[in-house]
Amino acid sequence: MQNPAFITSSLLSQPHGFGTIKAGLPPLPVVSEELFEKYPLAQPASFVRQGDKKVWQIHGLPVQAMKQVHGTKVKIIREGDALDTPFSEEGDGIATDRSDIVAAIVTADCGPLLLEGKTAQGKKVVAAVHAGWLGAVSGVIESGVEALRSLGATEIVAAIGPCITASSYEISGEMLEKIYAHDKEASPWLYKGSKKGKYHFNLPGYCFHRLVARGVDKVSVSGFDTCSDLRLWSYRRESLRKDEILALAGRQFSFIKA
Repeated sequence: MQNPAFITSSLLSQPHGFGTIKAGLPPLPVVSEELFEKYPLAQPASFVRQGDKKVWQIHGLPVQAMKQVHGTKVKIIREGDALDTPFSEEGDGIATDRSDIVAAIVTADCGPLLLEGKTAQGKKVVAAVHAGWLGAVSGVIESGVEALRSLGATEIVAAIGPCITASSYEISGEMLEKIYAHDKEASPWLYKGSKKGKYHFNLPGYCFHRLVARGVDKVSVSGFDTCSDLRLWSYRRESLRKDEILALAGRQFSFIKA
């Protein structure tokens, strides 16, 4: 990767992208004009004006995105369904067979998953899923796969975008126990760290495992580490730097269109 606005996966045939800092900040409530003034590197994502409102668009289409809560809900949007204002409804993913909208998620270290399926009639269906450690161990990945199947997908491929990788993802013993409480078989993706009482979690590897276990045909992993790669936003990196503003607002967005 040089320094593109979006990273893509060769597995996905539909328009998609895993955003970097260059793609701009999504219009989250914590993003303000003051932020852009203080941090010249931070720029807003593309939008259009409709009257006195700014409307987030990608590829000229309205974006649908959930108010992410580290849960397992993936919303299905079908033809004729009403569209919501982005980030107004709680959930951690969007699945759709509509070609007139874009499904999106935001991340800062969590795993951005983009999924694509095809129905028996050849129609494309897609999903964007936000998978942090809690969502991943709780079943959000399975929710995304099942949402595509409910839309008729018989063949599914997935791409895991930039997220925090094992070398950067140091966790406490308490968090280790929380992971095991949800998944007693998680040990292949957990290992002891160099510091006493600390461990590391392989989040992208774990997401890969859950996708394959659910019957996804092919999965790609970007390999980029949000915490160490300065072309990407990272909650952990900015928290370690004591920059509370960027820790809260620095988010990249990922999208896919059916």
